[in-house]
Amino acid sequence: MIRVLSVGSVSPEHGGKTRGGVARFHSALIKSWIKHPELGIEVVAVAALNSDENSDPITGVPYLQNRKGNSSQRMISIIEESNPDCIIFHHISNAWAASIEVMENLPTTIGFAHSWLYCREENDPRYPTNLNRAKKSLSKLNHLLFLSKHCRDEMYEFIENPKCDISIIPPPLSQLSANNKSIRIHSSRNLQRIVYLGNLLSHKNPMPLVKSMQHLNDVELILIGSGKEESSIKRYIIENKLSDVVKIENDLTDSQISEYFNSADAFCLPSQYEAFGLVYLEALDHGLPLIGYGPSLDTIETEMGIKCGFPLTEYTPEVIASTIFKCLNYDWDRETLQKRVREVFNPYSISKRFAELIKEIHICKE
Repeated sequence: MIRVLSVGSVSPEHGGKTRGGVARFHSALIKSWIKHPELGIEVVAVAALNSDENSDPITGVPYLQNRKGNSSQRMISIIEESNPDCIIFHHISNAWAASIEVMENLPTTIGFAHSWLYCREENDPRYPTNLNRAKKSLSKLNHLLFLSKHCRDEMYEFIENPKCDISIIPPPLSQLSANNKSIRIHSSRNLQRIVYLGNLLSHKNPMPLVKSMQHLNDVELILIGSGKEESSIKRYIIENKLSDVVKIENDLTDSQISEYFNSADAFCLPSQYEAFGLVYLEALDHGLPLIGYGPSLDTIETEMGIKCGFPLTEYTPEVIASTIFKCLNYDWDRETLQKRVREVFNPYSISKRFAELIKEIHICKE
């Protein structure tokens, strides 16, 4: 067994105070490793960076982030207390990961670069803080992990030649629901339904998606989310008399989101950037074909070995509308979409791949 200390945010179900794909990924891995000791990973402790809890309310794993001092002092204390064989950092650009720059005699150390979005000046109000932290982390990492090939390739804009080895591990399918339905529930409605799930932020392009509805007939759009674009989207809906075909929902439970997915015909997240796009897997888990960020769809289709949707190469309302039209008129086998995503991206399969990689990295370091 390899003793693992894992550092990163955790999902609300596991005591976290915030939501996000990294938190869900982190918690799913921990839960799977504990449930399957045959994988050879013993999670001895977690530094749950978005939690005030002292342990995971579901698995009982100790949470050791509540220590005195700065990030470096707390990290040293946690390492001494947990005595791990391996440390895994989720996000190499946070202060906890950067603190290892000054440490010696570290155990096997692995870092995830989940995204480079906040290493860019236009996205980081404290630029270049996060980028400098990532560079400090890289000075001591034995191995660097990415969720996708395109996220790995993006690194070379910032880091010319990292000294550590690099691998790609995709995230597991989120535990959004116990959904077992893959046939759409249309009830008595006459409109085909597109669903969007994500923050209403400019780089995710919710406004061009709303505007695309003016170029489509007999199609309605459900936007699930909130964010800076919400007020302008609401004004546009009213001013352009789209209230009958565009609706915004937020503060929904997982089961309510699942119901919307089950009643939809396709999922559209027209982002101009996604490090991976975990929500695409959640849509496929409901048998929904995808319209979205091309590199993410390419990654998912490569893993699954089947066509899953239509990528966007432009983000104008006209192009989004024409892509939606093509997707809605394509002959999808939705049961196969659901079945295949569960085979490839289930937590056990991903946690097994990760466990095997950890063991390989640890042996090489020794």
